[in-house]
Amino acid sequence: MASSSHLMTGGVIGGGGGFAPLLSHLTMETELQKLLAEEKTRAEEHKINYQRLKVEYTRLQDKIMELEAENKSTIEESKIVKDKYLAMYEACKRELAEKIAEIEDMKTRMISASRLELIKGEIANELEKTFKEKSKKQEAEVEEYRLAVNKLRYELSFLKAEYEHEQEEHRKHLEDLVKHHDIEMSNLRQDRDSTIARVQAETGQDKQKVMVLQRDNVQLHIQAERESLKRQLENLQRELVAMAAENTSLKGDIHELEKKNTILKGHAEEVNHRSKVDVYDLKMEMLKQRREVEKERDMLKNMVEDLKSQLDIADSKVGKLQQMLEDKEREIVHRVQAAHEEEFSKMTKVESEKFELETKLQELERRRIDDDSRHHKNWKKTRRGLIKQMQPEKRQSESCFTRLSHMENLQSELERERSENSSLKTQVHRLESELMSFRGAENELADSNIQELKMAVSQLDKLRNEQE
Repeated sequence: MASSSHLMTGGVIGGGGGFAPLLSHLTMETELQKLLAEEKTRAEEHKINYQRLKVEYTRLQDKIMELEAENKSTIEESKIVKDKYLAMYEACKRELAEKIAEIEDMKTRMISASRLELIKGEIANELEKTFKEKSKKQEAEVEEYRLAVNKLRYELSFLKAEYEHEQEEHRKHLEDLVKHHDIEMSNLRQDRDSTIARVQAETGQDKQKVMVLQRDNVQLHIQAERESLKRQLENLQRELVAMAAENTSLKGDIHELEKKNTILKGHAEEVNHRSKVDVYDLKMEMLKQRREVEKERDMLKNMVEDLKSQLDIADSKVGKLQQMLEDKEREIVHRVQAAHEEEFSKMTKVESEKFELETKLQELERRRIDDDSRHHKNWKKTRRGLIKQMQPEKRQSESCFTRLSHMENLQSELERERSENSSLKTQVHRLESELMSFRGAENELADSNIQELKMAVSQLDKLRNEQE
């Protein structure tokens, strides 16, 4: 501006002849100043755009760092989840193998039809053995009672014969005593008659003396005979009393023996009847227990068949679940590998784009510095350079915006991958819940089988104990 005013004053002083070139020079200078102001405003706009692009670049770089960190964390989480589910899969396989081994062991320990028949035969033999032993014991007791009754009968007949023999001897003894007494009385009468006749033949005095003496003698003899007869009678009475007492005692013994005989007969009949009733009850009980054992055998056969069918169904379910689990594991591994490859490719692409942006920004910075230096040197060249550079900068800004949209698309794809990973996690959790439910069902089935086997064994032991 100072130069222009100086020129204007010089032109005015110089005269009107040089006014036209001065005016043209002034217009040119004003146009140049306008152009310079426009270029400055454009440079300011470019600087503002550059700062905005720089801020956007830093924001994109921070976002890329965040995406890289999220991608790393996602990869680590996927690795952890993969390792976890691989470990769970191995544990499930081991548990499944253990359960299959336990089921096979239970199958081997289950009561088969031949073993059931063998147990039935053993129980029948034990029952028959116990019945035979009881019947033998009862027969031995009946035989003992029969021998005791026969012995009592023999003793009773012997006592009866002895009593009759003693009664016969007592009667004969009484008859002998009566006969002896009659004979002595007849002898005494004969002696008296002979004495009386002899006395009558003698003298009267002697006769009287003899008669007195005979009378005294007879009286003495009669008295002696009477005393002896009294003593004999007393002895006989005592013997009769003793024999009567002995007879009554023998009658009491006979009565007691008859009572014992009747009691033993009743007891023997009762024992015989009881043994018959016990044998009949034992036979009925044996038939009842045999029917119960056959019923339990049929029930156990049905239970074994049901358990076999359930085991077959469980084996098929286990195979299907194992196949589904393997398919899901392969699908998850394939998806994780694909996600890893896609994320790696995206990361490499983002890194390359980041490197290109950095190089372009460095180039733009270098160009800006060169442009500033050239603008200080030559504003015309700077104007032309700025005009020429406006188009590639626009293209670069457009490319930055496209890259930004591409980054947003990448972020949306990453969110989609995260949603897919979450859906895969939910599927894995669902598979875990199905596997846990299958394990619970398998454990319940094994527990119910073991409980039923224990109940069957306890029932068999109970039957065996009842039979014993």
